[in-house]
Amino acid sequence: MDELLTPVSTTYLRKREDGEPLMATKTTELSNLSKVLSADDALSVLKSQPDYDSLISALRFLTKEEASSEFNIHVPSPKSAAIIHVLVSEIVPNYWTLLQQEYSIKEPASLASASADAVGLVSSLQSVAGINAVVGHIKALVQESKFATKHVKRPDINLHLDIFLDLLSVLLDGDDSIRRIWQSSTAGLADAVSRKIQSQTLLSLVTSGRIISISAEASEIIAKEGNPIPGRWLVDGVEYSKWIGRNIATWAKVQLEAAELQTCFEVFQRSLSLGYPETLLTIVIDQLLLSRGASSGLFSKVCLHQPQTSKKVIYILLEYLSQKFLNHLELEDAKPIEEVSAVAGVIDGVIQNDAGRKTHLLNWCCSPSGAGLGDGVGIRRAVVTVLAKDKETITSLLEKSLNQFGDQLYIKHTAILQQEGEDNKNHTEFKAR
Repeated sequence: MDELLTPVSTTYLRKREDGEPLMATKTTELSNLSKVLSADDALSVLKSQPDYDSLISALRFLTKEEASSEFNIHVPSPKSAAIIHVLVSEIVPNYWTLLQQEYSIKEPASLASASADAVGLVSSLQSVAGINAVVGHIKALVQESKFATKHVKRPDINLHLDIFLDLLSVLLDGDDSIRRIWQSSTAGLADAVSRKIQSQTLLSLVTSGRIISISAEASEIIAKEGNPIPGRWLVDGVEYSKWIGRNIATWAKVQLEAAELQTCFEVFQRSLSLGYPETLLTIVIDQLLLSRGASSGLFSKVCLHQPQTSKKVIYILLEYLSQKFLNHLELEDAKPIEEVSAVAGVIDGVIQNDAGRKTHLLNWCCSPSGAGLGDGVGIRRAVVTVLAKDKETITSLLEKSLNQFGDQLYIKHTAILQQEGEDNKNHTEFKAR
């Protein structure tokens, strides 16, 4: 009969008030339990359904402030894996709500709004291993919910999904969270191979779409009960891409060593395949190219680090600059215009006299479908201004243009293409928000 019984409520141990009287023997027992001096002590406390004070003592040991020099929960090891497993499977479901009781439930989940005690738990899990464990637990709950029948379904699945989505949102919150996770996961590793493995795992976790898909499934289950969905940005591809873009821009502004720069670029490169490249790039462009004190060299280092992505980045950059600054210009505006000069300066700073990037500009100008099709003449003027600085390049542009204009097939179809481009310009707008 025991297997037919299901829990109808959950009881949380509440934080002891300072003035609450306790028996002397009980105080001694609590004091002994709260002393966590090693990883074994922390694991033992966490597995023993600890009271609030013992839990906080264990979490403080696991954080940087009180961590032993011989143990780091963020460094992969059997001990850290065991502690992370207990934190995710036992502590989070039973204590997360209690740890969060100091902030208003009306506030969106974020690291800034989390209580001081909750930050200890977040810090312990803010690593590749920790976030992987949280995402894996959400996936397991989703699978359990899908295959459970009405008669044997656990009544607390939706509650736990809500808790873990809220936690995941807090773990990933912030414009520098990806770098923090990378640092915590690689700082304690001595060899380059281990750091590379952790970096690749982080890349797969953040840029593969796994977080979006699993969070979306969990949100759908929660929504069926009519409950509010925590961490909505995790299931919104546009908002998630914006979050990655802000993280890349923040990361790029730090003085990066070669390994860190490579990881930052790979996050950018792989995130382009999430399905929202314009959204991602416009955030990076705004923060690294168009903001006060921006550096075009920094943008080029991160976004044009490898030739295979350069073409896509440059084409999106030209489209965005045209939409943002130049589409109000008409063909008859032949006089010098400040906006055209400014945009040409931005493009020139990105190209940096690189032969491959100039080739992309040249090919853009001579594209059979029309350079900047659907955009105003201003962006073409800006690009030609940049190419005109190099005699060989501008000569090549003129030769290709003359050959193109002499192509009878092109002449017959170019007017239709241009007309369709102008019509599309009136009915569409740049998708990036």
